[in-house]
Amino acid sequence: SNGIDLDFFKTGRVSEEFLQEYKIADLVNEPLVLYTGRIDKDKNLEVLLEAIPLVLQKVNARFLLVGSGDLKEKLITKVQESSFKNRVTFIGPLKPGDEDLPEFYQLADLFVMPSYIEAQSLVTMEAMASGLPIVAANGGALPELVRDGENGFLVDPHNPQSFAEAIIKILTNPELAKRFSLKSKEFIKSHDRRLIFQKIEEIYQELVKKKQKSRSSIYESD
Repeated sequence: SNGIDLDFFKTGRVSEEFLQEYKIADLVNEPLVLYTGRIDKDKNLEVLLEAIPLVLQKVNARFLLVGSGDLKEKLITKVQESSFKNRVTFIGPLKPGDEDLPEFYQLADLFVMPSYIEAQSLVTMEAMASGLPIVAANGGALPELVRDGENGFLVDPHNPQSFAEAIIKILTNPELAKRFSLKSKEFIKSHDRRLIFQKIEEIYQELVKKKQKSRSSIYESD
């Protein structure tokens, strides 16, 4: 694991100043689905957009996409031409480690990651550290973070209906959402940056010992 600073993303409140700065105070009173990260082709966000009207048939939710990328303007245009244009907000870009980033996670009720080629997905780790239930594509490294039915749902990355059904299940079931939230915070503990640094150090120490032992064996044979 790359590790994550759990202290930076621990749960807290969303400030009024934050809401006013980004002009998103209207997002507070409705269920909010969050995506953070690059807005590029490989993130599979077009499937997420196809899922949105399906979700809205059951839940009056809002969707917040935080980030930037080559596909952003195209998606903004697509949303503006849709029937759900007032349900989707684009924000960003934000730099990694931006001090406002934790508040975006705290604002949300659920995190969604539609990309199925994630090598690890740092943003999913951030969402888990923030105590969010996760709906993620069943592909790449995401099954190593999201345990289906425990801290979220893994879904068919090519099926908007699968995303919609999973999102609806969580947003309409507070007890399920709470259970997933607690499990996200529990599972992410093993990715604490301090533990990861310690593990890396132990690996290097073990390699040095093996190298030293190998050299000693060569000298003894001579």
